[in-house]
Amino acid sequence: MTSSKPPDEKLLTARRGFIPVALFASAIGLSALSTGWHLAEDVLRAPVWPSIGIGAAAIVAFICLCSAYIAKVIIVPEKTLAEFRDPIAGNLFGTIFISMLLIPKVLARFHTVLALCIWAVGTVGIFIFNWMMVRRWLGSRQVAAELTPAWFVPPLGLLNVPLATPYLGISSSWINASALAIGSFLCLLLFAIVLGRLIFVTAMTNALSPMLLILAGPTSLAVSSYFVVTNSAAPDLFAESLFAISIFLLAVLAPRVAHLGLACPFRVAWWAVSLPLAAVANAALRIASADRGTPSLLLASVLLGMATVVTAILLTRTVLGILRGELRDLSS
Repeated sequence: MTSSKPPDEKLLTARRGFIPVALFASAIGLSALSTGWHLAEDVLRAPVWPSIGIGAAAIVAFICLCSAYIAKVIIVPEKTLAEFRDPIAGNLFGTIFISMLLIPKVLARFHTVLALCIWAVGTVGIFIFNWMMVRRWLGSRQVAAELTPAWFVPPLGLLNVPLATPYLGISSSWINASALAIGSFLCLLLFAIVLGRLIFVTAMTNALSPMLLILAGPTSLAVSSYFVVTNSAAPDLFAESLFAISIFLLAVLAPRVAHLGLACPFRVAWWAVSLPLAAVANAALRIASADRGTPSLLLASVLLGMATVVTAILLTRTVLGILRGELRDLSS
C-alpha cells in the first residue's frame, strides 16, 4: 500500500500567487447591484429578495477574496509587492477599499456596528491610497502606453465614500463633501489625459479594453454622491446634466465593449464593466424616484436589467474559471 504524496508546495504557492487584486471588482459589482435592487424596491416596486440575495453573494465574495489575498501576502509577498508597483495593476489596489465602502451598505441590514467599522477603514484607506497614487504619478515621468482607465480606480473610490453614510446614520458633510470634491477633480483631470492617450497615442489591448467602460463611472457615481451630499430629494440641473453625460458615454462605449466580448476571451479585467453599469442604473433609479415619469422608470428598468444580466454572466464565468483552475490564465 503506497502512501499518497503530499501536495506540491510550489504548485500551491503558484496558484495562490496568481490571485489578482482586480478580482475585488467582483465584490464591488455585486454590492453596487444589490444597492440598485434596493433602490428598485421603492422606485419599481421590485421584490426584496434580489437585493438581499445579491448582497449576500457580495459579502461572501468579499470574505473569500480577503482570505485569499491575505494568504497571497503571507505566502508570496514579492508577488504582491510587484503587483502594487505595477503602473497599471497598482491602481487596482483601490478596489479593496472600494469594496470596504460598498459592502457596508449591504451589511448594515444585518450588523450596523460592523458595517460602520468596515466603512471607516475603507474611508481612511481610500484617502491615503489616493494620496499615494497622486504622489506616484507626480514623482516620475509616466509612460503613455501605461495610462489606462485603471487610473480612475483611486478617485472613483472617493466618489463611493458618501454612498453608505445614509445606511449607517452618518451625517459628516465635511468628509462626504471632501471625497466628492477631490474625487471629481481627479476624475476630471484623468478623463482629459486618458481620452487624449486613447485618441492620439495607441489603442488599448483587448485584455484591457473592457476597462473603457470605466469612463462612464465618474459622472454616474457623482450623481449618486451628489444626492447624498446635498441631501436632495429631487435632482437639480447639475445632477441631471451629470446623468446625461453618463448616458452619452454608456451609449458610446457599451456597444464597443459588447463587441469585444465576442472577439476576445474572458479575463478578470471584464469585471471592470460591472461597477459603471450598476452606477449608471443606480443614478437612473435615484432620478426616477423623484420624476416617476414613464420614460424615467423605463430607462431605470432597462439599465438595472442590463447591469443584472452582465453581472450574472461575469459571476458565472468567473466561478467556472476558478473551478476549472483557469485563474492564472484569466488574470493574464
